[in-house]
Amino acid sequence: MANNRFSTEIREVYEKPYIKVFFLNDNDVDQVKNVLETLNCVKKVNITISKSESHPGQTLTVYPKPMVDANTCKKEVVDTLEYYFSNVTKGKMVGHSDAHFADIEKKILDALDKAEASIDVCVAWFTNEKLRDKLLEKKKKGVKVRVITYKDGVNHSKGVDLTGLSFKEYRGERGGLMHDKFCIIDNVHTINGSYNWTSNAEHKNDEDASFRREDYIFASNFTKRFNQMWERDGKED
Repeated sequence: MANNRFSTEIREVYEKPYIKVFFLNDNDVDQVKNVLETLNCVKKVNITISKSESHPGQTLTVYPKPMVDANTCKKEVVDTLEYYFSNVTKGKMVGHSDAHFADIEKKILDALDKAEASIDVCVAWFTNEKLRDKLLEKKKKGVKVRVITYKDGVNHSKGVDLTGLSFKEYRGERGGLMHDKFCIIDNVHTINGSYNWTSNAEHKNDEDASFRREDYIFASNFTKRFNQMWERDGKED
């Protein structure tokens, strides 16, 4: 994934390597610092001023944790920033949220309609064809869609056909259910709660769903969780 909004290089001081991050626009620095500080490989991130003619202005100095190879840390930094800049680039983020207890299907459809780059869905059970069709529609428009469901008989006998989408199914990591229910849109907006993507959840059950908008830090927590689950089998789609 090409990106011209930042560049990185490994430097060294007193035989201790660190990563420099340079930006096309100084306005990105504060938000990116917050994002990189969430990475497990990173010990500390400092904002510094560069007087270099090729990279003037604010930069980030990223220090890997002890025992973390600098090249490995740089790769994770680059991967994170490429994903960040592909999905989180529009103005100032002002997080706000609301909770719903009825007509949740329509609110999810409306949220999916606004997706521009990516949709990650993790639900225990998925039998709602309207929501599946919306995911297929968004994929045809160039949105990257990934789905994780629970590996059980209900999904196998009554679940929607996910052919045409990137999807995986898992049992619970600790021997129980894979009982998560969340969706991340453009790594900025998050939907989570008790609501499975099923007809019963919409028409029969008492359910709740929270919609957290324009909060990339909150969304990134779920994105990291989704990525960890997605890579459980050692394969990347």
